[in-house]
Amino acid sequence: MTFNGITATPSGWNATTIAVCVPTGATTGPVVVTVGGLASNGVTFQITSVAAPIVNSIAPTSGPVGTSVTIKGMNFGATQGTSTIKFNGTTATPTSWTSSQVVTTAPSGATTGPVLVTVGGVSSNGLTFTVTTAPFISSLSPTFGPVGTLVTVVGTNFGVTQGTSTLKFNGTAAAPTSWSNTKIVAAVPSGATTGGVVVDSRWAEQQCHRFLQSALPPSIWSLSPTWGPVRTAITISGPILAHRKVQALSLSTERWRLQRAGAISVLLFRFRLVLHQVPWSSQLLGCRATDLRSR
Repeated sequence: MTFNGITATPSGWNATTIAVCVPTGATTGPVVVTVGGLASNGVTFQITSVAAPIVNSIAPTSGPVGTSVTIKGMNFGATQGTSTIKFNGTTATPTSWTSSQVVTTAPSGATTGPVLVTVGGVSSNGLTFTVTTAPFISSLSPTFGPVGTLVTVVGTNFGVTQGTSTLKFNGTAAAPTSWSNTKIVAAVPSGATTGGVVVDSRWAEQQCHRFLQSALPPSIWSLSPTWGPVRTAITISGPILAHRKVQALSLSTERWRLQRAGAISVLLFRFRLVLHQVPWSSQLLGCRATDLRSR
């Protein structure tokens, strides 16, 4: 076996494969195998001044455009210089480069195919990177609420099943109760705070929607007075949400009152109040009942 006329010493040989090191003194030219005095056709091997780069692994092996990809191997060179990295022919811009590791992002326009590192005009072997479509959130319903609120996330490219994908509320993972390619339903998780809702953080925040988490649901501590005729002024105390104004609020209460009229009798009062939009604080709301009925 010769490299442009220079004999090489094979380290492995079978009917279809030969393993051999390029011999000292070899120059660019045909590689020829001779068996029983008969020479094969020649295939050109290029002798370079640098060792060919070798790609051993890429991680991850799939993701949308913009995914951070780490390429490990050897002979990349200490710095990038004029070397390049391409995703199926589309040039990427590395964020870091060493002789054994390159970090870059899947470039715009990239398609599924081999990732190649080229150093000194010599290309490496190629490992396949699969370009996928990023998940996209089009809406949340509701967009605010306390921990435990059921939220429906609508969009595209979520995946038919959850698998290893995630749904997070401002970084806190939720446990979806249902998952499809276009809709996810999950409760706001304990510890969640106001911020972005993101599907599948493995692929970074391609698109997110803001969810306003309220520490407590609206609640009423007290009414004063607790009964009266139509147009009685009512004061309602409680930690009602300060960030929104009420457009309409219906409140039904029942109150048992005991009165002594010679003998004890029980009177049942039923009140219904409809409160219309008024300025208010988070702790105290002054309003007037527009419909107060008792019997």
